[in-house]
Amino acid sequence: MKRITGFHPGRKNAFEAQTNMNALFNRLKVPMAILTVFIMVGCSIFIATSSSPSTRHASIYVDRSWTMINDDDPGGDCGYWSSIAIDSQHHVHMVYEAGSTAVRYATNESGSFVYTMVDGWYSGASGICNSMAISSNNKVYIATHNETPTESLYVLARSIYGSTWTSTLIDNTGDPGCPGAGNNNMDISIATDSNNRVHIAYWRHTTNDLVYATNATGVWVITPIDTVGTVGNGCSLGIDSSNKAHISYWNSTSTHLSYATNAGGSWIHANIDNTSNVGSETALVVDSSDKIHIVYQNSSAVLSYMTNSGGRWSVPVSITANVGTYNYGRRPTMAIDNSNYLHVAHEALSVAPWDTNLIYTTNENGTWDTHLIESFNQVGVDPSIAVDTDGKVLIAAHDNEAVASDLKLYSSVIVIPEFGSVAMVSVFAAVIVLVVMRSRKKTESEQ
Repeated sequence: MKRITGFHPGRKNAFEAQTNMNALFNRLKVPMAILTVFIMVGCSIFIATSSSPSTRHASIYVDRSWTMINDDDPGGDCGYWSSIAIDSQHHVHMVYEAGSTAVRYATNESGSFVYTMVDGWYSGASGICNSMAISSNNKVYIATHNETPTESLYVLARSIYGSTWTSTLIDNTGDPGCPGAGNNNMDISIATDSNNRVHIAYWRHTTNDLVYATNATGVWVITPIDTVGTVGNGCSLGIDSSNKAHISYWNSTSTHLSYATNAGGSWIHANIDNTSNVGSETALVVDSSDKIHIVYQNSSAVLSYMTNSGGRWSVPVSITANVGTYNYGRRPTMAIDNSNYLHVAHEALSVAPWDTNLIYTTNENGTWDTHLIESFNQVGVDPSIAVDTDGKVLIAAHDNEAVASDLKLYSSVIVIPEFGSVAMVSVFAAVIVLVVMRSRKKTESEQ
């Protein structure tokens, strides 16, 4: 028996594994070039199949291809105050103002989009500050402000595939959910909990209070949360796994971003970003670990982000740049996917000349990226965003360009892997094969 140069008892397992691999290659008699191709293709397939929202890793760069898939133009102003949601059957539901006087509802639950006016429950102007949520038992809820004859907050409800809407008067004190003259903030936010109960945060315009309403006990209960100064504007609501509420909002008196919760049992509220003139427009989501994420416009007209995922509130971070004369972060709306990545739609506004762009910002690649979805005259007004379980992102927004005034629906799909990712893995695979080949030759020469 030949002596193996360099053999050491401590390397016995590695040597036997290498010898077994070489013997396998020899028995298969597969040319190494073909083997290399198989390994590269396999690695590429692995990346592609590992890119679902529940399994992909932020180190693998993903990109999105955006398409405008739907356009509703019934005549007159249509598409302001939009809100979008996706049910468990992957159907899309949208609510928005139509003709400055009515609530318009759209869904594709029948296979194609059908548009209806939600009539019969109001008189006068309605459809202002709409907010939509869908419960786990697939019931659609819309919170909306009705202007006449009395300023009121209503909840509209229907089951998916249903044809009948029910309406419930929630509050008619202090102009509930009314944005006020010259104010385009979203001042109503609705969510459902694990018991399919409904929660609403809203601003009372005339009393300038943050108010919370819920039917968690079986009857509607209204609770003023913060009543000191002018507070509650631009509110956003999320519900955690214990069915507790979390609300971000603007403290107009101190001009700070504020946060309220009843997670500890009783309601507490505090300013969390004490920089001046921040948080007039906010969006909040709760992740799968019950951590809070908030985006909002800051004093530099860019989008800022805060979270308590580290155990305490983080230092505010600007996640968009201020480009030219555009103000980013207007009317932010945020959704969270199955992997706790955040997806934000917002307006970029230029006032000289008047112009709006639809902007999408996300951290699904591990860092914050911002993308222009559409830029033409006045597009992307009053956006609303939702993410399906398959990672598809949908954005509804009003298009106020000169030739139309309608609601547009944009859809994106993940474009992955990028060529660069595949190339890197392929090169790595090729290097492994070359090392194996060199090791085979060396072993054969030593025997």
